[in-house]
Amino acid sequence: MYFGLALTTSFLVVVLVTAAGAASTRRVWARHPWLAPAYGLLVLGLVMHAAWILCWWSRAACVGFGLAVLVAAVVVLLATGAWRVWRPFAQLTLLSAAVLAILVGHGFLWGGLSDPFVAALLRYRQLTLDGFLQYQFAYHLWNDLSTTHFYSSWNGSDRPPLQSGLLLLVRPLAMVLGLAPDAGLQDVKALQWGLAGSIVAQLTWIPGLYALVRALRLRPAAAVATIGFVCFLPLTLSNVFFTWPKMMSAGFVLAALAVVVTILLDRDRPYAGPLAAAGALFVLGYLCHAASAFVAPVFVVLYVLVLRRRGRSRLVRRVAPAVGAAVVLVLPWSLYSKYADPSHARLLKWHLAGVIAPDDRPFLPTLVDAYRNTPVHDLLHARRANLATVFDVDVLGRFDPHHSWPTWWRDQDFYKPAFAMGLGTVLLLAFVASWLSNAARRRPRSAELTLGFVLVVACLGAMVLWALVLFLPGGAIVHAGAYTWLIVMAGVPFAWFVTRSPVAAGVVVAVQAAYTIVVYLAPFAPSPYRDLDPAFVGLLVLGLVGLAAVVAAALLADVRERAEPRAEGGGPAPAPAEAFGDASRR
Repeated sequence: MYFGLALTTSFLVVVLVTAAGAASTRRVWARHPWLAPAYGLLVLGLVMHAAWILCWWSRAACVGFGLAVLVAAVVVLLATGAWRVWRPFAQLTLLSAAVLAILVGHGFLWGGLSDPFVAALLRYRQLTLDGFLQYQFAYHLWNDLSTTHFYSSWNGSDRPPLQSGLLLLVRPLAMVLGLAPDAGLQDVKALQWGLAGSIVAQLTWIPGLYALVRALRLRPAAAVATIGFVCFLPLTLSNVFFTWPKMMSAGFVLAALAVVVTILLDRDRPYAGPLAAAGALFVLGYLCHAASAFVAPVFVVLYVLVLRRRGRSRLVRRVAPAVGAAVVLVLPWSLYSKYADPSHARLLKWHLAGVIAPDDRPFLPTLVDAYRNTPVHDLLHARRANLATVFDVDVLGRFDPHHSWPTWWRDQDFYKPAFAMGLGTVLLLAFVASWLSNAARRRPRSAELTLGFVLVVACLGAMVLWALVLFLPGGAIVHAGAYTWLIVMAGVPFAWFVTRSPVAAGVVVAVQAAYTIVVYLAPFAPSPYRDLDPAFVGLLVLGLVGLAAVVAAALLADVRERAEPRAEGGGPAPAPAEAFGDASRR
């Protein structure tokens, strides 16, 4: 019961602040309503960012800020009349709630609430306590404790703070409701509260992906169905329940991509402001998890296209807002990492220089020394090994008969990008092959389809570049990189697939869902939690039924809309400033 209240409270706070953020920025996205979720995430991210900064300064300031934000959100929603256009917001909210029910119900299917973070790290395979660190960092800030060496040899500054910011934003309301015990790190209710907020934080990928698919001018039903497909990828199942904030980071970066894609497809729109919003969203993704920095090459490609299509006049003035927004947002965390709790760029040295143990040397001298002291043969071997990991699709060649099939598949899904995307890998290959075939035959291709192809290929190229810059062999495993690539490479091809063949796409979703639920059904061998919990069985079933209902309703509405006779001039004009679900019909 307590965990359910904590989960519901955290979810409602996120929905409330995001909806108020979208409503308060209506003038910005009025011409392109599908960007409403992106700007809602932008406001949510800024609020979370402010929450951890204020808590660093004063607990009282954090409490006052958290309560003021909730009051302001309610006032904004009432003042803007957002409650009158509830349908598109309700669709995303119900979709998110259904996905949350599926992932939490499946995760706690065998119990584990008595020690929730341990249950999360043992549910699908044996992991470390990385999913616990953001809650631990929030706890130390709240109690004005040092975050240096707060977990073994790790400092709090070794990982960015935005998920902790969400926990600190929700906590004041929890205090008012009597739900947040001010207890130690081992208190069961406190741990349940921390895990509930951490799981909800990972749902940002849903509005981010919705905005991106709609920005590519695909219909709302395609965006909803794509979210249903991505929900059942092995990548999503294990990385929402185990709460290192990589899915949270992906949500903000997907929203940033949606803004840039919209700029590219709308040539008449001033773009200095939207570029600043995209830069801020990207940095917020970085402040969730630093691995999002590896998506930067994708933005370089898109920004070059923006500047090429719009001309290079007044380049500095147009790009300066994006750079300025990024610098302003990164500055507080940089100051904390330098003065309050020096991190010495430990993760950078680990991934790019192969130095795993704490090292006080500056990053650049460490990187130069690593390459200077490593034979060229070893450097080339590491790159070949990493590329082999990225492109490994050998399904049966390395099967270990001493392991069960589910255990072996879970290992492949966890470490190898091609497996983590599930059937998305097949759709990716088909999408790229189809586009190249049409290009060779000089068949006409829409600007939206071409940009989708560019986006997918840029993500693939960024992943290859990531594998090449990693220093250690075998380092190019899924959780060492950015999840944005994988979501884009699986989700964008599926979005076009569902528009061309909804029935076949439905079969793909059903097969992917069956695989994921069955392969990940049993608890991992070392887990002490092995008794079915009827409450979470019911939650899983409820989530599956709810997701199916939302997707089916969206597809049926789309069929009815297509069947309606169009008025002269192409049909009734949408009201883009009122609802982000009804614009850009295709």
